[in-house]
Amino acid sequence: MVRLATPIVWAAAVFAVAPATAEDFTTLDLRVTGRIVASSCRFASTSTADVDFGRMMLSEFREGETAGTPQAVTLSFEGCRLSPAGWYPPTGVIDDTVHFDTIRISLHDVGGYGEAASEGLVSSKGAVVRLTTRTGRTLVWENGLTEIEEQDVDFGADATSPQTIDLKAELYTAVGRNVTAGELNARMEVRFEYL
Repeated sequence: MVRLATPIVWAAAVFAVAPATAEDFTTLDLRVTGRIVASSCRFASTSTADVDFGRMMLSEFREGETAGTPQAVTLSFEGCRLSPAGWYPPTGVIDDTVHFDTIRISLHDVGGYGEAASEGLVSSKGAVVRLTTRTGRTLVWENGLTEIEEQDVDFGADATSPQTIDLKAELYTAVGRNVTAGELNARMEVRFEYL
């Protein structure tokens, strides 16, 4: 999650923004699957965790701030042995991947939408999601679906140390109506555990 050189210019600069209420919020969560393939394993091992960054008020979005609750995720695998440093032939991890399966974004109405649905749910069409690994690789999702296309991040063989994932969701609620926009920055630490 390649980073765009030019930031998005929000429509909020043009349209009036309705005051936020207790129901004006977004929720952000994702499913993370770790996949390990090692020569000492009989088969590929997988571990899955759901990560919920909590509920954030749209009015609290501030560019560059970490609005979501940082989360630590441990993906556990059995029957795998890691090679000692410099060991040859290797018996440890030969491939490890963190797989981001589903990113779900729910944006809720901030008022002034006229014929908007009564429950106020707005499609994630107004969302750009970027995941950045500690190594700097960036994955970008941008579409109108609630289940955003799955992608992998390959961390290489250094999976015993925690991997920091920065998630940035650039959010806006509606185009052509009253618009609230903001940027949600959340952080997740992924740790591989071998049992």
